[in-house]
Amino acid sequence: MGRAISGQKLCGIWKRDMKDTFLVLVYFVLIQVFVYSFIYFLNGEIPFQIAWYKLETYHYVEDPRTWGGEFDFFGSLGQWDGQWYLKIAESGYGDLSSRDDLLEYAFFPTYPLLIAAFNILTLDIERSAFLLGFLLQPLTYFSVYYVVGKVYSKKVALRAVLLTFLYPFSIVFRGYYSDVLYLLLLIWFVYFLSTKKFLRSALFLAFLNVTRGVGWPLNVLFLFFSLQALRQSKLTLKNLFLNLIAIITPMFAWLSLNYENTGYPFYFLNIRSEWWSGFPFSLFFNLSKFVEFPVAAFHLIYSSQVNVITFILFLLVLVKSSQKMKPEFWWTSLVILLFPFLVNAMNSRFQVVNFPIFVYLANTLNDWQYLFVVLLFWVILLFTSLYFVNWHWVG
Repeated sequence: MGRAISGQKLCGIWKRDMKDTFLVLVYFVLIQVFVYSFIYFLNGEIPFQIAWYKLETYHYVEDPRTWGGEFDFFGSLGQWDGQWYLKIAESGYGDLSSRDDLLEYAFFPTYPLLIAAFNILTLDIERSAFLLGFLLQPLTYFSVYYVVGKVYSKKVALRAVLLTFLYPFSIVFRGYYSDVLYLLLLIWFVYFLSTKKFLRSALFLAFLNVTRGVGWPLNVLFLFFSLQALRQSKLTLKNLFLNLIAIITPMFAWLSLNYENTGYPFYFLNIRSEWWSGFPFSLFFNLSKFVEFPVAAFHLIYSSQVNVITFILFLLVLVKSSQKMKPEFWWTSLVILLFPFLVNAMNSRFQVVNFPIFVYLANTLNDWQYLFVVLLFWVILLFTSLYFVNWHWVG
């Protein structure tokens, strides 16, 4: 009788899990179909920003609208930095024979390498990037749902995943950017770090390091929690050493490529100065934006009211959540918020990967507050998507 009851309970749990998973899948499909359809049918409602396209941006694959051609859906998702990733994926890193060869080293290799793998099959670089995103987006979506469901509850998980994928600048998840890959890796890094599975966390951190530089201090965070576990005899010195080897191996390969092609292993850091001067200039510049806020443009490259508002809101949420969020999640969120502020221009897009903030909101907002935020995110995301595909600056 006991076995029968246990079997019935197990079957009931399985059915509930399947129902919940199906509901999450439905939400994901509806969001994606609506966003893509909105872009496809209404892209003409926002003018194509041909001036910025010609004067301010790099374009590896030319937009047909520049010569009077029609809107190209697949091409429209490869805006701004996406063009660099497409170039690297199809042609590899250059030998410094041109200025473009110099600049492309600012973009880390993991994401374009994955695009290149798909391109072996499709032989069309834009469709390869689209197919990669078609795979990465649901993986990331369900990863948020799974991890948050384990740490909090399934209700919070569903709320968190909707906030993450409806965040107004999450349009870059649908574009040819590395953000969605970075978020996928970050989710599992934090989860395994919080569950003290340090080797698994180290492996995800290893690829985070060569996907984007926005979270490099996470290495310090990993070391801190590892040493804490070492003192508590929950981690051996041998395993700590092996974890560190795992972390540095992909970075060593990236450094070697830089050295082989440029003669300098840290060339990718040097070339960043072509876009931005870095610390401490970036810190003073970003702080000045708070003073200039009343007269600043609402939304503009590097300097806008949107960036200031986003930073303040995320910071306020982070401060308020300091005693309520798991330490590993909270410190990760702090790194994602503050490190770009110190070394780069203040950019709202950088926070698309700051999923602990969305988890906290999902866990604390009441039903009406949550509904308001979701609807606000949804409306702004749709408008943002039209600006994005028409070469306006988004982020």
